[in-house]
Amino acid sequence: ASAKEVLVVLAIFFLLMFSDNFRFLKDKKVLVALLIGFMLLVPYMAYYKSATGSFLPRSTTTSAALGESLASNQWSWSNFLFFIKYLPTYLQLPWFILFLIGLVIIIANLVLGLDLAIKSKDDSENETRKNIFLLLWILLPLFFFSYPLGIAPGNYGEPRFILEALPAIFFVMALGLNRVHDLLIKYGKGFALTFIILIILLGIFYQLRLADASLKSKATSFSQVKQAGLWIKENSNDTDWIIVAS
Repeated sequence: ASAKEVLVVLAIFFLLMFSDNFRFLKDKKVLVALLIGFMLLVPYMAYYKSATGSFLPRSTTTSAALGESLASNQWSWSNFLFFIKYLPTYLQLPWFILFLIGLVIIIANLVLGLDLAIKSKDDSENETRKNIFLLLWILLPLFFFSYPLGIAPGNYGEPRFILEALPAIFFVMALGLNRVHDLLIKYGKGFALTFIILIILLGIFYQLRLADASLKSKATSFSQVKQAGLWIKENSNDTDWIIVAS
Protein backbone atom coordinates (compact mmCIF):
# COMPACT_ATOMS: atom_id res chain seq x y z
CA ALA A 1 0.00 0.00 0.00
CA SER A 2 1.09 3.59 -0.52
CA ALA A 3 0.01 7.11 0.38
CA LYS A 4 -2.66 7.18 -2.33
CA GLU A 5 -4.90 4.89 -0.25
CA VAL A 6 -5.14 7.73 2.28
CA LEU A 7 -7.17 9.73 -0.28
CA VAL A 8 -10.37 7.90 0.65
CA VAL A 9 -9.72 8.69 4.31
CA LEU A 10 -9.19 12.34 3.35
CA ALA A 11 -12.53 12.36 1.55
CA ILE A 12 -14.21 11.14 4.75
CA PHE A 13 -12.32 13.69 6.83
CA PHE A 14 -13.29 16.65 4.61
CA LEU A 15 -16.91 15.53 4.63
CA LEU A 16 -16.98 15.32 8.41
CA MET A 17 -15.10 18.60 8.75
CA PHE A 18 -17.60 20.58 6.67
CA SER A 19 -20.80 18.79 7.66
CA ASP A 20 -20.13 18.05 11.32
CA ASN A 21 -18.02 21.08 12.32
CA PHE A 22 -15.41 18.81 13.98
CA ARG A 23 -18.02 17.37 16.37
CA PHE A 24 -16.91 13.91 15.23
CA LEU A 25 -13.67 14.42 17.19
CA LYS A 26 -15.72 14.21 20.39
CA ASP A 27 -16.99 10.76 19.41
CA LYS A 28 -15.11 8.14 21.46
CA LYS A 29 -15.45 5.52 18.71
CA VAL A 30 -13.72 7.82 16.21
CA LEU A 31 -10.93 8.60 18.69
CA VAL A 32 -10.40 4.90 19.43
CA ALA A 33 -10.29 4.12 15.70
CA LEU A 34 -7.70 6.86 15.14
CA LEU A 35 -5.62 5.59 18.05
CA ILE A 36 -5.70 2.00 16.78
CA GLY A 37 -4.77 3.18 13.28
CA PHE A 38 -1.83 5.15 14.64
CA MET A 39 -0.64 2.19 16.74
CA LEU A 40 -0.68 -0.02 13.64
CA LEU A 41 1.47 2.52 11.80
CA VAL A 42 4.08 2.91 14.57
CA PRO A 43 6.13 -0.24 13.72
CA TYR A 44 6.33 0.73 10.04
CA MET A 45 7.21 4.33 10.86
CA ALA A 46 9.93 3.20 13.27
CA TYR A 47 11.44 0.89 10.65
CA TYR A 48 11.38 3.58 7.94
CA LYS A 49 12.96 6.06 10.35
CA SER A 50 15.86 3.71 11.08
CA ALA A 51 16.26 2.63 7.43
CA THR A 52 15.74 5.90 5.56
CA GLY A 53 15.85 8.67 8.15
CA SER A 54 12.20 9.59 7.60
CA PHE A 55 9.07 8.26 9.30
CA LEU A 56 7.12 8.30 6.02
CA PRO A 57 9.68 8.57 3.22
CA ARG A 58 7.23 8.24 0.36
CA SER A 59 4.94 10.91 1.78
CA THR A 60 7.93 13.20 2.36
CA THR A 61 9.03 12.81 -1.26
CA THR A 62 5.49 13.35 -2.52
CA SER A 63 5.03 16.49 -0.41
CA ALA A 64 8.34 17.91 -1.63
CA ALA A 65 7.43 17.25 -5.26
CA LEU A 66 4.00 18.81 -4.77
CA GLY A 67 5.56 21.90 -3.18
CA GLU A 68 7.97 22.20 -6.09
CA SER A 69 5.14 21.92 -8.60
CA LEU A 70 3.00 24.56 -6.88
CA ALA A 71 5.92 26.94 -6.23
CA SER A 72 6.88 26.96 -9.91
CA ASN A 73 3.25 27.21 -11.11
CA GLN A 74 3.61 23.95 -13.02
CA TRP A 75 0.20 22.65 -12.08
CA SER A 76 -2.63 23.59 -14.41
CA TRP A 77 -6.19 22.56 -15.15
CA SER A 78 -4.93 20.80 -18.27
CA ASN A 79 -3.15 18.36 -15.94
CA PHE A 80 -6.43 17.63 -14.17
CA LEU A 81 -8.33 17.24 -17.45
CA PHE A 82 -5.64 14.81 -18.62
CA PHE A 83 -7.28 12.15 -16.44
CA ILE A 84 -10.86 13.11 -17.28
CA LYS A 85 -10.31 11.97 -20.86
CA TYR A 86 -9.71 8.42 -19.61
CA LEU A 87 -13.26 8.08 -18.27
CA PRO A 88 -15.14 7.68 -21.58
CA THR A 89 -12.33 5.45 -22.88
CA TYR A 90 -12.37 2.98 -20.01
CA LEU A 91 -16.01 3.16 -18.98
CA GLN A 92 -17.08 2.86 -22.62
CA LEU A 93 -20.25 4.42 -24.04
CA PRO A 94 -23.11 2.60 -22.18
CA TRP A 95 -21.57 2.93 -18.73
CA PHE A 96 -20.17 6.40 -19.40
CA ILE A 97 -23.71 7.61 -20.17
CA LEU A 98 -24.90 6.11 -16.87
CA PHE A 99 -22.04 7.89 -15.11
CA LEU A 100 -23.04 11.23 -16.65
CA ILE A 101 -26.66 10.73 -15.58
CA GLY A 102 -25.56 9.95 -12.03
CA LEU A 103 -23.17 12.90 -12.00
CA VAL A 104 -25.96 15.28 -13.07
CA ILE A 105 -28.12 13.93 -10.23
CA ILE A 106 -25.33 14.51 -7.71
CA ILE A 107 -24.56 18.04 -8.90
CA ALA A 108 -28.27 18.95 -8.89
CA ASN A 109 -28.61 17.57 -5.38
CA LEU A 110 -25.62 19.56 -4.17
CA VAL A 111 -26.79 22.80 -5.77
CA LEU A 112 -30.21 22.46 -4.18
CA GLY A 113 -29.26 21.02 -0.79
CA LEU A 114 -25.61 21.73 0.09
CA ASP A 115 -26.36 24.43 2.67
CA LEU A 116 -28.99 22.27 4.35
CA ALA A 117 -26.69 19.27 4.40
CA ILE A 118 -23.94 21.21 6.16
CA LYS A 119 -26.17 22.77 8.81
CA SER A 120 -28.88 20.19 9.33
CA LYS A 121 -28.72 17.24 11.70
CA ASP A 122 -31.80 15.71 10.09
CA ASP A 123 -31.30 12.25 8.61
CA SER A 124 -33.24 13.40 5.57
CA GLU A 125 -30.11 15.31 4.50
CA ASN A 126 -27.91 12.20 4.60
CA GLU A 127 -28.43 11.71 0.86
CA THR A 128 -26.76 15.03 0.11
CA ARG A 129 -23.85 14.18 2.42
CA LYS A 130 -23.39 10.87 0.61
CA ASN A 131 -23.22 12.76 -2.67
CA ILE A 132 -20.59 15.13 -1.25
CA PHE A 133 -18.53 12.12 -0.20
CA LEU A 134 -18.80 10.50 -3.64
CA LEU A 135 -17.75 13.71 -5.35
CA LEU A 136 -14.77 14.15 -3.01
CA TRP A 137 -13.81 10.51 -3.52
CA ILE A 138 -13.66 11.06 -7.28
CA LEU A 139 -12.02 14.49 -7.32
CA LEU A 140 -9.28 14.02 -4.71
CA PRO A 141 -7.37 11.30 -6.62
CA LEU A 142 -7.66 13.29 -9.87
CA PHE A 143 -6.26 16.43 -8.24
CA PHE A 144 -3.63 14.47 -6.31
CA PHE A 145 -2.23 12.66 -9.35
CA SER A 146 -2.48 15.66 -11.67
CA TYR A 147 0.52 17.37 -10.03
CA PRO A 148 3.22 14.96 -11.38
CA LEU A 149 2.33 16.04 -14.91
CA GLY A 150 3.88 19.41 -14.19
CA ILE A 151 7.18 18.13 -12.78
CA ALA A 152 7.86 14.95 -14.74
CA PRO A 153 9.33 15.02 -18.25
CA GLY A 154 6.52 14.52 -20.74
CA ASN A 155 3.04 13.51 -19.67
CA TYR A 156 3.30 11.08 -16.79
CA GLY A 157 -0.39 10.31 -16.74
CA GLU A 158 -1.47 6.68 -16.61
CA PRO A 159 -4.93 5.09 -16.34
CA ARG A 160 -3.90 3.29 -13.15
CA PHE A 161 -3.83 6.62 -11.34
CA ILE A 162 -7.64 6.79 -11.38
CA LEU A 163 -8.10 3.36 -9.77
CA GLU A 164 -8.76 4.95 -6.37
CA ALA A 165 -11.69 6.87 -7.86
CA LEU A 166 -13.31 3.90 -9.60
CA PRO A 167 -15.41 2.59 -6.67
CA ALA A 168 -17.04 6.02 -6.34
CA ILE A 169 -17.48 6.21 -10.12
CA PHE A 170 -19.31 2.88 -10.01
CA PHE A 171 -21.59 4.19 -7.26
CA VAL A 172 -22.38 7.22 -9.43
CA MET A 173 -23.14 4.88 -12.34
CA ALA A 174 -25.52 2.98 -10.07
CA LEU A 175 -27.32 6.25 -9.29
CA GLY A 176 -27.75 6.83 -13.01
CA LEU A 177 -28.98 3.27 -13.54
CA ASN A 178 -31.46 3.64 -10.71
CA ARG A 179 -32.75 6.89 -12.25
CA VAL A 180 -33.26 5.20 -15.62
CA HIS A 181 -35.19 2.43 -13.87
CA ASP A 182 -37.42 4.98 -12.11
CA LEU A 183 -38.21 6.67 -15.43
CA LEU A 184 -39.07 3.39 -17.16
CA ILE A 185 -41.03 1.74 -14.36
CA LYS A 186 -44.20 3.56 -15.44
CA TYR A 187 -44.15 1.49 -18.63
CA GLY A 188 -44.14 -1.71 -16.61
CA LYS A 189 -41.79 -3.52 -14.25
CA GLY A 190 -40.92 -6.14 -16.85
CA PHE A 191 -39.99 -3.51 -19.45
CA ALA A 192 -37.86 -1.55 -16.96
CA LEU A 193 -36.06 -4.67 -15.74
CA THR A 194 -35.40 -5.90 -19.28
CA PHE A 195 -34.00 -2.53 -20.32
CA ILE A 196 -31.71 -2.38 -17.27
CA ILE A 197 -30.39 -5.90 -17.95
CA LEU A 198 -29.74 -4.97 -21.58
CA ILE A 199 -27.78 -1.88 -20.54
CA ILE A 200 -25.64 -3.93 -18.15
CA LEU A 201 -25.02 -6.65 -20.75
CA LEU A 202 -24.20 -4.06 -23.40
CA GLY A 203 -21.70 -2.46 -21.02
CA ILE A 204 -20.14 -5.89 -20.36
CA PHE A 205 -19.83 -6.48 -24.11
CA TYR A 206 -18.06 -3.14 -24.57
CA GLN A 207 -15.73 -3.92 -21.66
CA LEU A 208 -14.84 -7.36 -23.01
CA ARG A 209 -14.14 -5.88 -26.43
CA LEU A 210 -11.90 -3.20 -24.89
CA ALA A 211 -10.08 -5.77 -22.74
CA ASP A 212 -9.51 -8.06 -25.75
CA ALA A 213 -8.06 -5.22 -27.83
CA SER A 214 -5.90 -4.04 -24.92
CA LEU A 215 -4.50 -7.51 -24.22
CA LYS A 216 -3.69 -8.12 -27.86
CA SER A 217 -1.94 -4.76 -28.17
CA LYS A 218 0.21 -5.55 -25.11
CA ALA A 219 1.02 -9.13 -26.10
CA THR A 220 4.45 -8.22 -27.49
CA SER A 221 5.11 -5.08 -25.44
CA PHE A 222 7.90 -6.79 -23.46
CA SER A 223 9.32 -8.89 -26.29
CA GLN A 224 12.73 -7.22 -25.88
CA VAL A 225 12.88 -8.36 -22.26
CA LYS A 226 12.10 -11.90 -23.38
CA GLN A 227 14.83 -11.77 -26.01
CA ALA A 228 17.32 -10.43 -23.46
CA GLY A 229 16.40 -13.20 -21.04
CA LEU A 230 16.88 -15.88 -23.70
CA TRP A 231 20.26 -14.40 -24.65
CA ILE A 232 21.38 -14.38 -21.00
CA LYS A 233 20.25 -17.98 -20.60
CA GLU A 234 22.21 -19.07 -23.65
CA ASN A 235 25.35 -17.20 -22.57
CA SER A 236 25.52 -18.03 -18.87
CA ASN A 237 25.84 -20.98 -16.55
CA ASP A 238 23.15 -22.24 -14.18
CA THR A 239 25.28 -21.27 -11.17
CA ASP A 240 25.96 -17.69 -12.33
CA TRP A 241 24.57 -14.71 -10.40
CA ILE A 242 22.98 -12.30 -12.86
CA ILE A 243 21.78 -8.74 -12.28
CA VAL A 244 19.70 -7.01 -14.98
CA ALA A 245 18.06 -3.61 -15.20
CA SER A 246 14.61 -4.87 -16.18
